[in-house]
Amino acid sequence: MKIAPHGNPDNMGDLQEQLKQVFEGFDTSGDGTISKAELGKAISQSGKTPPDPKMIDALFKGIDKDGKGSLDFNEFVEFILSLPPPTDALRAAFLEMDTDGSGYLGKDELKVLLKKAGVEQISDAQLEQICNDVGGEDGRVSFEEFCSYFPQ
Repeated sequence: MKIAPHGNPDNMGDLQEQLKQVFEGFDTSGDGTISKAELGKAISQSGKTPPDPKMIDALFKGIDKDGKGSLDFNEFVEFILSLPPPTDALRAAFLEMDTDGSGYLGKDELKVLLKKAGVEQISDAQLEQICNDVGGEDGRVSFEEFCSYFPQ
């Protein structure tokens, strides 16, 4: 499976390799799938308290799209990529894009961001619309507005 055709292809390969390593760490039986028990074990190892078995059942059922009772790599990747990014990662991305240090992303900064995301050409009117949609009428995007653009 190739992950997302967007962005830097080298980074996509790195991401796929990282996800493969995590998947293999969860797959303690080495059979190429993650069972409900393996998922529960991985979750309990990451937290201080054992997870509720009902929560594990519900989570597993939501991830196991084909209903086979095990998670293959594609189901695992789909689930991981559906998770919202952590706030600290969003903060780091925002600060990197806020090149003038104003605490807001202006049109020029958003244009650079869109170009990095693969949008080669964007009209001033389209950029204005994006600023208004994400940042409101002031035409600037605050960190809170930036975060609200990502599903939580």
